[in-house]
Amino acid sequence: GCYGYPGNPTPHMDALAADGVLFLDASASTGWTKPSTATILTGLVPAEHGALDFADKLGAQVPTLAGILHAQGYFTQAYMTNPLTSDLFGFDRGFDEFHMLPLALCAQVNQAALSGLNQKSLRQPFFLYMHLLDPHAPYNPPQAYQPPDLARKSFQERELLDLQARFAKGDSSYKGLLNEAIQLYDAQIRATDGAFGQLVETLKQRNLYDDTMIVVVADHGEEFLEHGGLGHVNSLYQELLHI
Repeated sequence: GCYGYPGNPTPHMDALAADGVLFLDASASTGWTKPSTATILTGLVPAEHGALDFADKLGAQVPTLAGILHAQGYFTQAYMTNPLTSDLFGFDRGFDEFHMLPLALCAQVNQAALSGLNQKSLRQPFFLYMHLLDPHAPYNPPQAYQPPDLARKSFQERELLDLQARFAKGDSSYKGLLNEAIQLYDAQIRATDGAFGQLVETLKQRNLYDDTMIVVVADHGEEFLEHGGLGHVNSLYQELLHI
């Protein structure tokens, strides 16, 4: 919302933007998760950190944000949902605790992370990294966030392929399907914002908010036929890179 998207989808993130610093010209290093997340955690472009392709690992000698903070006395913990950011590919380096929650929705990640935060004595500064998978295909928002006037409850990746094929053929039926896909994606955005609001409220209740740097960032965006593509990975248009 703070970037001009209509419909008030992110009131909690917008409140953080109003209370902090909003970066208007931020770009992901590439259009999909593994190399982009590695950039977020290292500050290096993909050619330097090594996690370029699906089978690649983060370079063993590459310094990570978690490792640097750990060396400075921070308690470092991560909650990951995307298998591409697992310990198999070296993303656990520098973390005291590294939790994989494969394909978990934002509310589940929130519950796990807040439980861990509550159990921690917090006698030392902490670094908490939460990698949420929604909004992301398949578009299947929680029931509480389902669009009320939409009979479809989810939009699977195979349906995205069908939608793109209809668009390529000039079949006008793609327009209705595209609208449904966007509504479900937007519902995932609202669900994520709701979970983020709960996280911020917990930090405030525990008197941690004023002493905590909170960074909200995306590893990539999503295409909805702006240039004929759907989803991500396969192009470098601004709908993917401008985050």
